[in-house]
Amino acid sequence: AQKQDEFGRKFLQYNFDRILFLLDENYFLTIPSFSQLKIHDFELDSLLKNKREIEALYLSSNLKHCLNSENLDEQKKNYSLYVKWGNLYNSLIAKYKDVVHENPFLIDPKLCLKQKNGLRFYFLSSEDFSFQITIPQKYQFSRLKDFAFMNERVYKWKAFVFKENFKETNLEEYSLQDMLDFLSKLKPIPKQRGGKFFIFFLEHKLDRFSEKLMLDFWDRKRGLTSQNLAQFQFQRKFFENKSLSQFQILDSNGEIIEFECIEKIFGKENHSVGIFFVYPKLEKEIYSKDFELIQITQR
Repeated sequence: AQKQDEFGRKFLQYNFDRILFLLDENYFLTIPSFSQLKIHDFELDSLLKNKREIEALYLSSNLKHCLNSENLDEQKKNYSLYVKWGNLYNSLIAKYKDVVHENPFLIDPKLCLKQKNGLRFYFLSSEDFSFQITIPQKYQFSRLKDFAFMNERVYKWKAFVFKENFKETNLEEYSLQDMLDFLSKLKPIPKQRGGKFFIFFLEHKLDRFSEKLMLDFWDRKRGLTSQNLAQFQFQRKFFENKSLSQFQILDSNGEIIEFECIEKIFGKENHSVGIFFVYPKLEKEIYSKDFELIQITQR
């Protein structure tokens, strides 16, 4: 019988312990869910059978993370899977070490969707950046068409976007630029309402970590310049451990909407992490409570 996983991806279930994951035109990689580890294991088998080993490397890395962050009982219960994924991960890392060297973000940070205190959260953890964050599933992981990775002359960076999930919204794929454009261009923004988390991991070869370096990078990616700041009524205020920017954009009806962005910057040496939470100012009270739900740990 044909079924779907919790992300709407299709698989064929022949019996309790035999599943064929379908890698059709509607298939996409996503953050694995702890509640569906065995289904993800069959997904991994399908990727390998179809020689999609780079995707298998990404998935096995995140599946290991799902179990690594669990208690000992859960690790024992899934021990055979953990050993299988570990062996596969090690063999693929050895085979594709040049690919990983070019794009270290393929295996770091690692992500998993899990339950905590009755709520579901995305757990995002990075060894290279000594950083961990949890984001409530109210904000859905956006499947970015371009995978949002860039190896530039002085930067390597990776972006993740989590946007508020409205049931009436078509969950189509966006490019990262699609998601950023509404922050700095006076253009209609249907389907772009609600709150959004942008998380940037930035490896900078020449400069040491500073808050200014990440904010300048973020503003540049948004398309902000010294010439257009006044156009968007842009302001930024600094507080003890974060900054808050305010700006105006047009909605699909041509009405001016005020937005705010909470900005938190972390880092050390040549690694920086920027968390940018954008929301309509009119609903600030609601979104401030959402921001309090996230947990950030810097090791």
